[in-house]
Amino acid sequence: MADQTFRSTDNSGSALNPGSGAHGFEKAVGTVKSVADQAISAGRDLKEKAVELAGTSTEALKGNASDFVDAAKDMASHTTDKLKQTAEGQKKILWGRRRDRFKIVASINSH
Repeated sequence: MADQTFRSTDNSGSALNPGSGAHGFEKAVGTVKSVADQAISAGRDLKEKAVELAGTSTEALKGNASDFVDAAKDMASHTTDKLKQTAEGQKKILWGRRRDRFKIVASINSH
């Protein structure tokens, strides 16, 4: 009988070389490690950008809050001034009316 040799083939149909399995596995592990390292690096970059954005947003919020407080104080000051002016105007009107009444009463009493 003739000697028969069996050889395994991979999915592409080519014969596998003896000893090449370990090398292929090491290559696959290296590729997986490379992909994992890239993912970790991308994650770090994303985290750094998120921290930077959060810091920028916080500073912007602080600035906006400060501007809002200043505007509120300014508005309160103007409102207070307006109320004082209105009160003074009302006093003048009331005192003017009283003075007019006093003049009327005085003129009636003098006749």
